[in-house]
Amino acid sequence: MQTMYEFFSPDRREMADAVGRWAQNEGSLTKDLIGKAVSEEIAGLLDISLVGVMLRAWSKYALVRKYLATSETALIPLLDHTIESSHEPSLDLARANVVIKKVQFKVSLEIAVEGLVLKIGGGRIQRIESGNFTASGSLECEGVTLAEKKLKPLNIPGSYVVSAKDSADGVGEMAAGI
Repeated sequence: MQTMYEFFSPDRREMADAVGRWAQNEGSLTKDLIGKAVSEEIAGLLDISLVGVMLRAWSKYALVRKYLATSETALIPLLDHTIESSHEPSLDLARANVVIKKVQFKVSLEIAVEGLVLKIGGGRIQRIESGNFTASGSLECEGVTLAEKKLKPLNIPGSYVVSAKDSADGVGEMAAGI
């Protein structure tokens, strides 16, 4: 599955231009300095697994929590639902190791899920069984929209094995040998 950076797939030049529009009013900070810094660092700021976002949300569901607390194996069907997630990463701009500006971002994501089944075993979400989802979201920097995205409905054929990269706080980590 994708990270938020891959989901938004922002064009570095367009992003630098969008950030530059905001930066024109920042006084001593130049448009080019801010635009370059943001475009270079955005991939790291958005290195957030979309599956990890879903795992965090599902781990709050009482039935999922019940099986995560045991070593039992279970298939948990999920009703159609929507996951809303908001993240507010920031980037410190510095000169000579002195922070001169903290640039705030806002990432909003909405994932509509239909017909998924979770396989839980050994206290972990191991697989996401077939279903459909759609996702939409926006990426803003200091109130300026840098990217907006809406995916066409996607189908998860068969099952998706949850990897350590996808896991959220260890919820989805797979046991060795699975």
